[in-house]
Amino acid sequence: MTSFEISYRVAQSIGEFNRQGVPVFLGSTAAHGPDDLQGADVAIIGVPFVSPLIGYENDVAPRKVRIAGLSYTGSYISELDVDPAESLKIVDYGDVDFPFGDTAAASAAVEATVGEVLAAGCIPVTIGGNAPASSFAVVRALADHSSSPIGVISFDGHTDTAADWGDEPNSSNWVRASYRALDTLRPGNHVQIGMRGMNNRREDMAFFHENGMRTIMAPEVHAMGSKRLAEEAVQHATSGVDRLWLAVDMDVLDNADTPDWEWPDPYGVHASDILETAVAAGRSGKLCGISLMMIGGNVNSVQRMAVWTVLYGLAGCALAQSR
Repeated sequence: MTSFEISYRVAQSIGEFNRQGVPVFLGSTAAHGPDDLQGADVAIIGVPFVSPLIGYENDVAPRKVRIAGLSYTGSYISELDVDPAESLKIVDYGDVDFPFGDTAAASAAVEATVGEVLAAGCIPVTIGGNAPASSFAVVRALADHSSSPIGVISFDGHTDTAADWGDEPNSSNWVRASYRALDTLRPGNHVQIGMRGMNNRREDMAFFHENGMRTIMAPEVHAMGSKRLAEEAVQHATSGVDRLWLAVDMDVLDNADTPDWEWPDPYGVHASDILETAVAAGRSGKLCGISLMMIGGNVNSVQRMAVWTVLYGLAGCALAQSR
């Protein structure tokens, strides 16, 4: 019996599937349309987008993350003594539908879906594919929903500011495209975490310096430690703004944390760095969205990390509510 068949049988015993017939995310409630979003606090959204530039089976990543969640007995986090599902109503809105390989159509569909979630008063949590459908489209929906400024914490091994890839957002320039297109983003509240090594050009790094953005390179992360990183990143990103978006590109992880995936490089950040920051972001009371991208569809370590990142961010939200 395959792992999917085992997971499917577990889900059958629970009786919850999303609208694509995939087990819902970690005990959440299936939401099949906008009416089902009413009264919810958080909506899980799958983004099965495969970039023409990268790939990595990201079209199957959202369902694999949901299946990875079935490995756990529930959503209670013991060291925090909190279960996000007890104070937050979490629904699984399924995967966004769009034509395979059509970047513009995928981005438009994600933006519309996130807009539905925001209109219902939910925090959107997007899981899955490549930029720009899993990044630019999400933050544009957040920007369109409200004129209040947004701070950004972005974990990424790469700059994604390459001007020579043009002005239309893609997986190599979405950060640059976002700040050029969206006035509600505040460059001074942008924190880019985890870059290192030989993957980033001097001219692409210059974008951060020229726009007054905070960069915390991977060696600095190691020197700071996870707790201090979380405190400084959240403080910087939320100073003077009421909304915070947490974006995590999984290639930011050190390759020792992802032994089943050849893409990440050495000297990266570790799980504790992302998880501590996710909790702190939620605790701020300003978290307006979580977006996870570059989740390999055949990489179990990253799929499990995605589950943990979502739960720890929501745990922070739950702790903020209890204050």
